[in-house]
Amino acid sequence: TYTGRIERYVETMSKVQNLEQLQPEKITVSAADLNVDMKKVLGFAVAESGKQLDYHGLPDTIKLTMDKEMLFQITENLTANALRFAKQVVSVIFSVEDDYLKLVIADDGCGFPMELLENGNRPFHKGTEEADHFGMGLYICDLLCCKHGGSLKIANNATGAIACVFLKIS
Repeated sequence: TYTGRIERYVETMSKVQNLEQLQPEKITVSAADLNVDMKKVLGFAVAESGKQLDYHGLPDTIKLTMDKEMLFQITENLTANALRFAKQVVSVIFSVEDDYLKLVIADDGCGFPMELLENGNRPFHKGTEEADHFGMGLYICDLLCCKHGGSLKIANNATGAIACVFLKIS
């Protein structure tokens, strides 16, 4: 068990180092294609969790210039976190505001711990003491958002946790 944990840790650190050097490869994608692909990808995680996904994609007529892989990595990570802590429902909502793609992921769980909210998205900050998680997910998402000219904000609302992503799309 310990050896497996060390292997996962080394893989995580290698991934972070590669992500720090990564630059966005922006292409033009249609919202219609993005919605179809996103629903498929998120569908697997939702099916395993036994929880409900409330998905609101972009209107099919919109075109976006962005790094699709970065968006998928961010969305998958934040949705997986939300599914871990949700009681029943996770919402994934996309919209466009000015020159940014906005992604809001919310759950109906217990919210982010205050220490995590106060210390921000730093590496190795975890919401729980689960041995399988190293506290790198939010840091990686924040890093990718910054690389894409955007930001990641986390907060609690009346019903649980909320993560808000902005990615520059022009």
